[in-house]
Amino acid sequence: MLKKLIDWKRPIFQTCILVTVIILSFVLDFVQVLASIVSNAGLSNSELPPYIRVASTYGRWPLSVTVFIVTLLCIRKINEKAIINPNNNIYHDHAYFSYLFCSLVLGYKICRLRSVPIPMQIKLVTSGTFDAFITEEGIHEASEKDKVKIAYTNAEPYTSTINMVISDTYRIALNQLPETVKQYTTIEIDRSSNDMTRYKSEKLVKAVTNAIRGLPQHVTEINVFATTNPSNTYRIAKEAFSTAGRDRIKHLYAFQQGRNDERDFETSRLKIY
Repeated sequence: MLKKLIDWKRPIFQTCILVTVIILSFVLDFVQVLASIVSNAGLSNSELPPYIRVASTYGRWPLSVTVFIVTLLCIRKINEKAIINPNNNIYHDHAYFSYLFCSLVLGYKICRLRSVPIPMQIKLVTSGTFDAFITEEGIHEASEKDKVKIAYTNAEPYTSTINMVISDTYRIALNQLPETVKQYTTIEIDRSSNDMTRYKSEKLVKAVTNAIRGLPQHVTEINVFATTNPSNTYRIAKEAFSTAGRDRIKHLYAFQQGRNDERDFETSRLKIY
């Protein structure tokens, strides 16, 4: 919990400012406070911003609302070029509602995806939560020898729910999947390599996109298990899950890999859509 607070100290501080303004509006009469400030500063009402003058003439609550709105707009202006998840040395394990609040309320427009759980990366990109995402840090261009292997399990016939296992940085073994999903048709798309290097792979993105487009019409739900780097995750979420699949796939879920020695995937899942 402490690491989460340190990670997002800026948006947390800004939220505290907004909450403080709300609390003060119930404790203080902003009209009287404004009059005192004007008097002590030797100002006249004509020197105040027009919206403050107009709001103050209508009384305490209109002025309180105006002060809150002005504070919020100032915070949003400050955050236009700020980055959510600025520190790459912290694991950014935050709830989707928190990201949504930072975007819609606090006005953040840029999000760094590195060190964000892969299911949350997919959720943020497919939902278009932020205007821009930073994804290319530490990612290398794939060589011409870049290869992708595809394998199928329980595919005759396809089940209406399928597992899509996308191995990128390192390979996912089927025994790492939860027991609750092993009965479903599984498509393994493997671009993993022995050097564990993070590559930007056009072939991997195309393989996932084509696999989704080639699914039988009765397939309506996909479970995603992935070890993709942020660059490939972004493109797969944007081009495969948002564009190729959302027109007919009703439900998309992503599973998080555990941190135990076996690196088994957790049984809980994040609903993407």
